[in-house]
Amino acid sequence: MFKRLAVFFVAAVAAAALIPPARAAAKTEETAAPEAFEIVSVRAYTTGQFQDVSYTDWYAMSVQIAYEFALMDGRGGGRFAPDGVMSVAEAAKVASILSSLTRTGKADFPAADPWYKPYIDYAVESGIFSAAPQQPGLAVTRAAFAEMIYRALPASCLAPVNTVADGAIPDVSLDDAYGPAVYALYRAGVFTGRDEFGRFDPHAPLRRAEAAAVLSRAASGQARVRFTLSGVYTAEQIYKLCAPSVFYLERYNSEGALIGFGSGFFISEDGMAVTNYHVIQSAASASVTTHDGRVYMITSVLGYDEDLNIAIVKVGGNGFTPLRIGSSKDLAVGETVYAIGNPLSLRGTFSSGTVTAQNVELEGQKLIQFSAPISVGSGGGPLLNSRGEVVGLTAMMIDGGQNLNLAVPADGIAEVELTEGVPLIVLLSKTAGVSFYSYLFPAPDYGVFTGTPIYSTTYDPVLGAKTFFYNIADIPVPDDIAVDGYIGLLLSLGFTETRTYTTEKGGATVYVNDAYNMELHFGVDELDGVACRFVSVY
Repeated sequence: MFKRLAVFFVAAVAAAALIPPARAAAKTEETAAPEAFEIVSVRAYTTGQFQDVSYTDWYAMSVQIAYEFALMDGRGGGRFAPDGVMSVAEAAKVASILSSLTRTGKADFPAADPWYKPYIDYAVESGIFSAAPQQPGLAVTRAAFAEMIYRALPASCLAPVNTVADGAIPDVSLDDAYGPAVYALYRAGVFTGRDEFGRFDPHAPLRRAEAAAVLSRAASGQARVRFTLSGVYTAEQIYKLCAPSVFYLERYNSEGALIGFGSGFFISEDGMAVTNYHVIQSAASASVTTHDGRVYMITSVLGYDEDLNIAIVKVGGNGFTPLRIGSSKDLAVGETVYAIGNPLSLRGTFSSGTVTAQNVELEGQKLIQFSAPISVGSGGGPLLNSRGEVVGLTAMMIDGGQNLNLAVPADGIAEVELTEGVPLIVLLSKTAGVSFYSYLFPAPDYGVFTGTPIYSTTYDPVLGAKTFFYNIADIPVPDDIAVDGYIGLLLSLGFTETRTYTTEKGGATVYVNDAYNMELHFGVDELDGVACRFVSVY
């Protein structure tokens, strides 16, 4: 089967017909009239050719075609290794052979040491590569392979057979460097997605079975896959597509006590996420629980805008599923929207409604009014359109109204100025007023004052004293704030200095607040071999 496969090729093959290697821009039409060109198989494939490829495997026919046209070989020992990862060198070989076959009808590459040199040289000369790869043994990603195949094929081999709307591939934008290549190959039936939504998974390593499938489709119009991606989804599909990107957020005070909860969502695979500023405003630390139940800490705040009520945070982890950001400017009153969040801590709650008003002004900010039900805890979750794009951040409800809910326009996310990031407790130290230890008013919280996490705490039930230790190496501010500033705060709150004493590894000063019958010790000591500042409250 598929002993002879017809492809179209331009008789006057010109290097100018290739796109610039730096970016897969749209190819221009070939000027010469295309003519049919037959590619003849060069070797026979027999059933059982590879012991690890069964005729019932989804990729069996693709492996046969790729083998017959000498696009791919086995990996020795009678094995094809369908689950093996393709290297950059292997990808260069198959892309170069494919390019040569579709343009000249032959693929004559000499033996060399290293074996891949002729293929990489051809790939550079023909524009498949902009430059020779420095590490050809590394795994090639699906995105990189798509760009290589796109550059390898003449434009006549990329005639669309599928309807794939712009933006319909959930994890690929046309603005991505590889975006135009991926969309062209989807539309030509050469590449397909990995799930019912057409997700491409661009950064995943390419498996050899996948490479065989792509090559067989690239070489044969008969093997092209037909499908449609409209990019518009039902409510059930919206939830299935988007819910894995939304998380439950818990915020804690400096002592690790839960003080509130909310929602948020990922906008990058490596943990960049968005929530309302008010959700993290009072937090010294925070954790997120993802859709699959895993818990991660928020490691830093990358940027925030109090007026927009948007915060961009970094979650410690990777491999997350990001949402795409849309624009509220494209919304129409009456359009269906969806909310995913954690109202009253009910995880992953999904609701639908309509846009009931646009540009509702409240305290100088223009908001989206919508009817999808939300409650306390929904704040920071995404408001989605029927394409699964974030058009807003659910932010608040109007008391006394019925389904009068408001969202911050998602357009504001791009307006937030990003930094290298600061821990939540550092942000709290800069934005909060005076904070006090829980149930120990008016003892000021040293961690919040300096932006330092608690290293350890101890409690003496006999003396009724609670001690908070802070690793001196963790204190981010100089001594004029960490020491003199804190002492000044104590004095302003009615504490007076009464005495000093020597600790095992330092010293301390005792302050008393007669109005509250409170004694506070502030000094330096060592705990478990770590030099610490401490605050003991009696």
